[in-house]
Parts: sequence; structure tokens; C-alpha cells
Amino acid sequence: MTPEFEHEFDLLMIDEGQYSNEPHDTGGETRWGFARRYNMDLTDEQWRNFSRDDAKLRAYEHWWKPYRIQEIQSPRIRHQIFNMGFVCGMTPVIKCLQIALNKLGVRVTVDGKMGPETIFAVNSYKKVLALDAMVESEIAQYLASRPKHERYIAGWVARNDRDEA
Repeated sequence: MTPEFEHEFDLLMIDEGQYSNEPHDTGGETRWGFARRYNMDLTDEQWRNFSRDDAKLRAYEHWWKPYRIQEIQSPRIRHQIFNMGFVCGMTPVIKCLQIALNKLGVRVTVDGKMGPETIFAVNSYKKVLALDAMVESEIAQYLASRPKHERYIAGWVARNDRDEA
């Protein structure tokens, strides 16, 4: 695990915490940021005993590495993608990034995949603050389009600004 991942995971845990079963949250029962309904590969016993260390390993193996977050050079954009990926899912967040790039004049395919084209575009774009703002706007619009999540939007956007890396 990298120092960048360790930092982002620690920030994520400020908001995710150990356990939640909020009735209005469509994710349902959640441990350390992982919703049970989206992690059905875990047995009931594994779920009951799911620790912060288990969550850290799972976040690294299932999110950080496969979505190539480490390859994004901007700490601020890395933070948005990783943190909001836990809120929205990685595919919608990566699509928001790709839409933002296109709106800023950088043509990339909007497919929700963090491939070489998207990574190159993000790392080549020099106006990081503009990209940061545009990505945050796209994520907010995505969240606003999902009425069941309306009560959480302000908190989710605030947590995205927690780290001004």
C-alpha cells in the first residue's frame, strides 16, 4: 500500500466510521464504508467480523489498484475520485471526471473506465483547480439526479472538500 492510499483511506474513515444501518440509506447495512448489499461475496461470518484492516485491504485491492487511482498525479483529483467513489460508485464518478474533461475541452471517451486515455488527460490538464471544480460540480449534479439521496448531498459534498491536498 502506498502513502497516498493510506492518507486517503484515513480521510475516508472519518466519514464512514465502523458501522451504520441508516434506514434512508439505499446502501443499507454498512461497515467501514462497505455496504453489505454490494459485497455479497463476503460470508455472514466475514461480514460480522469485518474490521477496519479488512476494509483497508478491500479498498486497496478492489478500488485503489483496479481503478488506477495512484496514477492520477493531482492529490486533489485523486481525493475526489476515491472518496466520492465510495458514495456514488466508481463508474459514475469516473464518468463525471470524463464529462468534466470534455467540458473543459479535453476530448476523452465517457465510458466510466479509468484507462490510459483518461489518466493521460487528467495528468496533462494543467488547470487543476478548474478541473477540480468541474468534477465536483458534475458529482453534485449526479447526486442531485438521485432523489433518494437528497438528504445526504450537502454532507457528501462537504466531505469531498475535507482535504485540500
